[in-house]
Amino acid sequence: GNGKLIKEHGGYYIGQFKNILPNGRGIEYDKNGNIIYDGDLIDGKAEGNGKLIYKNGDYYIGQFKNGLKNGKGMIYKKNRNILYEGEFKDSKAEGYGKYYDINGECYIGQFKNNLKKGIGLLYDKSGYIIWGRI
Repeated sequence: GNGKLIKEHGGYYIGQFKNILPNGRGIEYDKNGNIIYDGDLIDGKAEGNGKLIYKNGDYYIGQFKNGLKNGKGMIYKKNRNILYEGEFKDSKAEGYGKYYDINGECYIGQFKNNLKKGIGLLYDKSGYIIWGRI
């Protein structure tokens, strides 16, 4: 059913439970009442779709597996600008994605272990290709 779980560090969880663990849809809060995670859980770990909010205000919206970012998702800066959009494996950029840096440049291509690796193109803020590996 539904309930509230108060954690040792002062944070808490409100949502669905099964076998004493958070299972289903729920929201996790820090000790100050700020949302940390809003989404699907299985046995207390993020699983399925959800939103993870970092302490600096940036946030991730996308797929989770076993408590880690896995599948497709997007990382946003707290000002709502997209930082990364693409595929994740074990919470790292892995596969195809788009990375937008603070200078307005955009890399579109392959990632491996959070690094630009493989086939890809780097565009300047005007949309011109300034680097490529095909």
